[in-house]
Formats: sequence, C-alpha cells, structure tokens
Amino acid sequence: MNNMGNSSFWHKLIRSVMVRGDVQNIESVACKKVVADAIQLENSKKQFRFITKYYDQNIYQIFSRINQQSNIKTVLDVGTAMGDVISTVAAQNPRVNFFAIDIMDEAIEIAQRNYCGITNVKFKKANFLGDSVMSCADVVVCLQTLEHIEDHTLIPFIEKLFKTARCAVVVSVPREPYWCFANLLRLKYWSRLGNTPHHVQHWRMQSFEKVCRNIASQVWTSKYEVVKKSPLHLWTILVFMKEDVCHAK
Repeated sequence: MNNMGNSSFWHKLIRSVMVRGDVQNIESVACKKVVADAIQLENSKKQFRFITKYYDQNIYQIFSRINQQSNIKTVLDVGTAMGDVISTVAAQNPRVNFFAIDIMDEAIEIAQRNYCGITNVKFKKANFLGDSVMSCADVVVCLQTLEHIEDHTLIPFIEKLFKTARCAVVVSVPREPYWCFANLLRLKYWSRLGNTPHHVQHWRMQSFEKVCRNIASQVWTSKYEVVKKSPLHLWTILVFMKEDVCHAK
C-alpha cells in the first residue's frame, strides 16, 4: 500500500484523498500550525496508553535482545518527537549513550524539559539528511517517522539509517490497512479514509520489509538477520541486526 514498495492501482487512486496535500518536512515545520498539530497528535497518544503500551513493550524487549547479543554503547534515535519512548529505553540502559534528534524545535524543547533527569540521553534539533549528526552509532532507531517522509527523500533517508548503523537498525511504521481501519472504527479522519494527518507513506508489513531488505542488502556487505513484530496488527516493527557484529561480544 505504498508507492515505494507496493504500488497498487487502488492506492494510487485514493492516495490524494488520504494525504490531502499534507507535507511534513524541513520547510513545513517552519509553519507554527503544522508543528502545533504534530505535537497535539503526539499528546493524543497518551489517551490510548492501554493500546500503545503493547507497542512500547515490544520496543523495550527489542533493546533487551540487542543488548544481550552485543555490547552496544551508542544509540541514535531519528525522529524522536518528544522523546517519550527513547527516554524510557535510555533509563533502562544507563550504560548506553543515547542521542535523539527531531526537526521540530518545540518537540525537542519539550523532550529536554521532561527528561532532563535522564543523563544518558541528549536531545537536539537536527535534520537527519541535511545536517551533520553522527557518522556512526551502534544502533540507529527510527520509530513512527518514515510515514512522514516525502517520496523524493524517502529512499535516501532509509539508506542513511543503514549507513550510520554499526550493528543494528530498528524501524517502525503504522501497519496498513489496519491503522486506517482502527481510526475509522474510532470515528476519526473519515474524510481521509482513516489516514492520520501528516502520514504520506503507507505500507503493508510485507512491502515495508521488502523496501528495507533491499536497502540493507545494498548498504551492508555483511549478512544480517531480521526480527519482525506487529503489536495488535497496528504497527510494523523491523529489527535488522548484522550477524558478524551483533553476535560477537
């Protein structure tokens, strides 16, 4: 259900209705309304803690597994928003240094204020593709961000995730069409066919895995394994781990 992975006729037909002209890039975040809407959407997730906890638990378990298989010291979180997930992961892994970035100033300010007590995570405003961030990190994380990336920068964005990662890449996106169906069931975004505002990419689990596998195979010269998770069928979480690095302590 995505033009970069599974370019179905029906998705092409309805995509303009689902997206409604939304963009969320380095230029659009100069608009205060776009940023305010994005932060409001992030805050609204707290109303559904009874659902999102299943997603969070999977992320925590993934980091526990990576830590067991390798001696990771640095983690880069790309698109951290207000840092709610990565701050908990950092608190659970005090010997690992976390660096979290986002293009929204306001979101980073909230993260810095809310999680100033967690000393092993640093938040900074940065454009992952355009700015010099980190040349290498043991683990690169990109959670619930790729669905916001426009077509012309999507592949370079994913490529850079893999180029930056020494050991593992963890990515997650909404799993379609279940995500949109869930929104319709709660009577949200009917004019967008259930699509959450600012989501411009849409993937089934198989198509998202195919896109990421193709890029991983091009960027990484070593073998890797893939772990797949789909909490409540609402999210696709993929973990790519280099076999020759992650399995050697």
